[in-house]
Amino acid sequence: MIKKQYKDQINQYPSLYDLFEPGERVRRKMKGEQGQTDVIEGIIMAMDSDQMEIYWDTLNGEYTPELIDEDFTLCSVDEVLNGNRECSPIEKKRRSIIDHFI
Repeated sequence: MIKKQYKDQINQYPSLYDLFEPGERVRRKMKGEQGQTDVIEGIIMAMDSDQMEIYWDTLNGEYTPELIDEDFTLCSVDEVLNGNRECSPIEKKRRSIIDHFI
């Protein structure tokens, strides 16, 4: 019975392939240890239609993979679209003019 409810819940979400592509840069906000809001950025390493694995490597605009507690995160479609208690939903990172020259 629980599996059926879970499948019904997944069916109401779009496929992650409609929203993201593997290799794309993404970001999300999370609550820091002192109550501040931190922005983490990462790259989508693998995905299927209802989950994605992200390697987080940037904290508040600074490349610091050694400081991020969970470098790899496997996120369900629900977490990607709605977030959780500690983190906002995942969104595409907007490209800046500098990204075009790198």
